[in-house]
Amino acid sequence: MKPATRPPWWELAGFVAWALLVAVLTLTPERGWSPRQAAGCLLCGELGGADQVFYRGLAYGIISRSRALLAASVAAPALVIGLTGWLLEPVQTDGLYYAQWVPRRPYYARWNGRLLDAQVAGGRTPIGRLRDTDREREALVSGHPVELTFRRGSATSSLAAI
Repeated sequence: MKPATRPPWWELAGFVAWALLVAVLTLTPERGWSPRQAAGCLLCGELGGADQVFYRGLAYGIISRSRALLAASVAAPALVIGLTGWLLEPVQTDGLYYAQWVPRRPYYARWNGRLLDAQVAGGRTPIGRLRDTDREREALVSGHPVELTFRRGSATSSLAAI
């Protein structure tokens, strides 16, 4: 069995550059984004090239030559996904709470159903400023359900906001 050899410096530099590029492209906000752009395509759109640089590298064996580099290429995305989930975790504020409708957006389909009632921990939630924000906050933090009663609308052809 051949002893393990270190990869050339340029392979390690290429991996680090790829990881930084993916981090910049995926962790910075983009102006004008719409949910329709995220239709499940992995290698298309403006950011498709970042994944294509990585998959080509695997196909040509650049990354697979080094076990450490291969382990890092598997661990880094898992770490980024975990950190992203942790950073996007909802946090309750100490400010006032409001119940409101989502404004109409040109990239969402229009939903024509109707919200009949909304309750948090059994208390009715009117549209506008919530009268007892502290009670609602405590109910949400402690895991009480938000109960919504809708009148069904017609089916939409794409994502719709309520």
